[in-house]
Amino acid sequence: MKKKIYCFILALFIACTSLSNAPLLYNAALNTIPKADAQLEATIKDYMDYRFKILTTGTTDTDSSITVVGIVNDELKHATTLKVAGISLTNYQFTITDFDEPDTIFTATITEQFRYLKNGISYAGTNEHLLTLSYDNNNQLVVISDNYIENVSNFISCSYVSLEEEAIETYAMQVNPLIILIANSQVGYMEKASNSNLDSFTANAGSANYTKYGAWYGNNGQDWCATFVSWCANQAGISETMVPKYESCDAGMSTFKSWGRFYSSEAYNGNYTPKVGDIFFMGPNQWDSSHTGIVVGVSGSTITVVDGNCDNQVSKHPLSLSDTALLGFGNPVYASCSHSAQYVHDSSSHWMQCTGVCGVKLSYPASHTYSSGKCKICGRIQAISA
Repeated sequence: MKKKIYCFILALFIACTSLSNAPLLYNAALNTIPKADAQLEATIKDYMDYRFKILTTGTTDTDSSITVVGIVNDELKHATTLKVAGISLTNYQFTITDFDEPDTIFTATITEQFRYLKNGISYAGTNEHLLTLSYDNNNQLVVISDNYIENVSNFISCSYVSLEEEAIETYAMQVNPLIILIANSQVGYMEKASNSNLDSFTANAGSANYTKYGAWYGNNGQDWCATFVSWCANQAGISETMVPKYESCDAGMSTFKSWGRFYSSEAYNGNYTPKVGDIFFMGPNQWDSSHTGIVVGVSGSTITVVDGNCDNQVSKHPLSLSDTALLGFGNPVYASCSHSAQYVHDSSSHWMQCTGVCGVKLSYPASHTYSSGKCKICGRIQAISA
């Protein structure tokens, strides 16, 4: 249940005389946040202090215990964006306007007002931040996500990086659902009898291994379970350094092993708990994989998978973790990247793309339906009008 903070305004005024010397001056308001939420107040204050210092100096000289490295990397990119645009921040204040009752993961809405110099002229700006916080192993609050649009330099932040806690890893996966959405959207696609009607889900159904996935990969007429995984990752804009592009199950499994991101199944004495977004591999032995697909759900000792070339179609079905044919899982590091975004466009559409190492495309006009500026499928991405 949301709790409005009527009696409290937290203001932080920071003056800086230069980008290399940004004194951090905190002036508390007369009223304070309720005592039960004092840790929230302190964490948000420390986070906003730390963030503003990064933006004004362009550097971070120490690690911060109140936020994750992805956000730090995000704000370093933001600092560079401001510098390129010739913008110098001079001071700011913020107000906590709303927050969820504390739980394992909860959110706070922050209204930030700031002043900046551009071409020697002082201007005012406003940002609204949606912070996501959680407790670490020391029971300290940590900011794990900061979502906002800074319109002065057109910087968009939806940064997150997973910590070790399972709850935060789950949250991070929820923020990055595109490969899951894309895989689920293909369930029911039928393999074709010949190289025609490839885009239709049901027309020209057959068993000759012709698919739109094979046409994309350039290996049409061949077994296509690995090709399907590669196509889904490509459609989600996921870098081949996170999910390899592979047409051979053995090659895909070997690549994850070479990255140190492959975990054996129960049948091969593994104790790994698979995660949504993992790539599973099956086969007769641990050196020979003959089938692969995407984990889209995990529940106890059963996972739900979407796989191509299963009964001549894209199928969605449960799979027991004790299945003796299950070799193991490739675990892409989806949540290891700072996901700030930049506007990108081609001749027909506008979209957003991660500026971090993964290059994930954050929206697709063809598959996402928008309402009030946000995607109705994933609820996270701001729409951009073409």
